[in-house]
Amino acid sequence: MAGGQQGCPSQSFAHVQSHTADPMIAGPGSDQEYAKPMTLPPKPSPQPPYYAVIFTSQRTAQQAGYGDTAERMAELAAQQPGYLGVESARGEDGLGITVSYWRSLDDIKAWRNQFEHSQARDRGRAEWYQHYSLRIAKVERAYGWELADGSVDPVSV
Repeated sequence: MAGGQQGCPSQSFAHVQSHTADPMIAGPGSDQEYAKPMTLPPKPSPQPPYYAVIFTSQRTAQQAGYGDTAERMAELAAQQPGYLGVESARGEDGLGITVSYWRSLDDIKAWRNQFEHSQARDRGRAEWYQHYSLRIAKVERAYGWELADGSVDPVSV
């Protein structure tokens, strides 16, 4: 997606800067694109509750194979049952945060156990990451705001 949205299933989030340094939830693009910040706001279209997998990672200098693997993982993740979308940003220092969204904990577990994904994760630990952490959170509420909305508060409590 490099700076834009791509089409996604109707129940999905708009894919926002879906390239990421995370082979677990990675997206298309060259290795050089991974330092670009997220440029579009997320569109919280699915109704909560759903789950967010938050992957924070620090890249190594190793680039070989990373872009191709990231592109394949983005394609593969989007085919998985319960996948809702992804948001990602990575700084020039290699620190990245990728948040993928899933309908259920069972869907997350199935993605974790998917064979190609397991191979990419193992390679990431061996070559592409200095360290990472992963957190899973339940989204109970979601909303957004855009400049075109004016000064109206998006939350009516």
